[in-house]
Amino acid sequence: TAMLFELKEKMKLDFFSEEKVLRLCLCLRKLKNIIIGDFHVNIKDEDGIRTISINEKEYQFKVVSNLFVVDDEQALSERRLIQRGITKQQYIKFYVPIGNKMGTKYPHLYSGLPTEIETKIQLIIDAPFELDTARTNVIDNKWNTFIRKKLYDALKELILSLRKPRRESATLIHA
Repeated sequence: TAMLFELKEKMKLDFFSEEKVLRLCLCLRKLKNIIIGDFHVNIKDEDGIRTISINEKEYQFKVVSNLFVVDDEQALSERRLIQRGITKQQYIKFYVPIGNKMGTKYPHLYSGLPTEIETKIQLIIDAPFELDTARTNVIDNKWNTFIRKKLYDALKELILSLRKPRRESATLIHA
């Protein structure tokens, strides 16, 4: 599917950088081939790896999904006031860079799309938080408190799963 808009005057989209395009495209679910200004983007998901090519430069991320059930009825009913059709089953997705190619110094938190909230850790987190209108803050409510707890649990599980097993040092001297 393509949408083309004809403008009265030719407009150059020079406010996009490769970093901003990567940030925008990282968590897209359905779009796979996109042109944004001078950037040609291809998104491929295969065997738990998301590959994003921007003008043939590749970025790869291991995708780790964490499914959980929202069992806090107060949080669920609070969220349903804002968003119809919310289900008890929710996902937190982590995008772990492969080969230290993050594309950005400070990754941002995602809630479907990128927010303005920097995470300060070298992985991308996509969690179903309720945000303010400007996408600059996570709202303080029961839903987000529940999601935050699930995020901490999922992050701990992710770190443990990625941890490399320790090898015994060859320089140990046994007495």
